[in-house]
Amino acid sequence: MKNFSNALLETLTARQAAAPSNDLVTSINNAKSHARALDALFGTKAFDPIAKKLLTSLSITDAKQNREDFIAVKVVVKIIAAANAIAKGSVSLLDPYSKTIIENLIKLQGLSNKSAMVSLSRAIVYTDDDQKANLVSKYACSAGTAGTQSSSTRMMLRNLDICEVEKSRRGDVMTMKTNERTAAMIELFTGKKVSIIADAPAKAAPVAAVVTAAKPAVKPAKPAAKPTVKPVADKKPAVKPVKPAVADKPVKTKPAAKKPAAKK
Repeated sequence: MKNFSNALLETLTARQAAAPSNDLVTSINNAKSHARALDALFGTKAFDPIAKKLLTSLSITDAKQNREDFIAVKVVVKIIAAANAIAKGSVSLLDPYSKTIIENLIKLQGLSNKSAMVSLSRAIVYTDDDQKANLVSKYACSAGTAGTQSSSTRMMLRNLDICEVEKSRRGDVMTMKTNERTAAMIELFTGKKVSIIADAPAKAAPVAAVVTAAKPAVKPAKPAAKPTVKPVADKKPAVKPVKPAVADKPVKTKPAAKKPAAKK
């Protein structure tokens, strides 16, 4: 999306006017400072598809208007920071809570909300009923902070379309999506490009509805060619028939001259 930063500033300024917040002030200042990086990222093929939806969600000032798409102000701050980090290729631009959670998420490919909080606070421990995760990174904060920070990071990843968030009996579960945005986040942390299939297009109509009849693999044999030589019956005989022989006409002969009779 071209000029994403301008649209973002307009959206956040309007929201700040309707529902003032210190976190929105921080978001507006960061959007101004990193406008070039934001434009570069949301102008790419990977992030352009979510730009408009993101702006629509950011314009919602109250969760009562649309709880499903509403984005809390603390999440707004993290969205801008994460986008700036991906654009500049610098993990250090992320907050330490998000950094810890994402490191574990990339390693495990999926992370429950409980595991995310355990990775942030030693005060939170697994119970016998919890599914324990082999966390590779941990941080140290209070249990209350862990709960708030894990929730905002989870929603940041969801709104950037990097993670799928599913509700379960034991809490929310994050799983990494298979798209170019996820690949960009993985590359940010590992420094390696990831081969991930791009977003799948809409399902095509069944082949049977498009193709009417398959062409035969082998072309049918052509009918035998007509003989080039005309039948003999059509031709005139090469040799003219011999005319029947004509009987020789009798040769006319003159009667022999009578000899004079002898005189007595």
